[in-house]
Amino acid sequence: MRNLTITLCLTIAVLLGSLLVESTVVVADMTRGLENYQAVISGQKELDALSAEELREVLTIHEIMKRRSSVSGQGCDAAYGRCVNSCESESSYFDYESGDYRSLSNTDFVSNCTDACSRGRRYCEDEEKDEMCYEFKRACRNDCPSSLFDYDSGDFKLITDVESKCEDACRDGERACD
Repeated sequence: MRNLTITLCLTIAVLLGSLLVESTVVVADMTRGLENYQAVISGQKELDALSAEELREVLTIHEIMKRRSSVSGQGCDAAYGRCVNSCESESSYFDYESGDYRSLSNTDFVSNCTDACSRGRRYCEDEEKDEMCYEFKRACRNDCPSSLFDYDSGDFKLITDVESKCEDACRDGERACD
């Protein structure tokens, strides 16, 4: 009971603090909304038993709680860090046209791979907790480069394995997120 009281007090404090940002919700509605939110979460009330106004209040509180839980995004930060580290640790790529491994040191691979990690992080932070890690990988992989620019030769290398290296970095990020 004491833990529930502490949790409720902390929740009220967070929500009331959010009032400064959430100017569309008045304090009276926030209190009623919080009470209804707690009742729905604990199973004492059903959503369909709420009036339209009460439902809006409960949904507003749910959105605030969702933002608060994903803002810290520790899983997203870990995913991003591991992904970037994996991008930076790659040293060579395979050029299928020449049949040789070539150095990644003077290419745009790390920059493009890191951009994919950044995209994964942005999408991860916008998701519910149970979808964050998967969304990181999905968004990251969708932004992986399929080619690279080799500054030494001044050429775009189109047929390489850089996309799979970037996708591996995204998977590493997903594993760090869990």
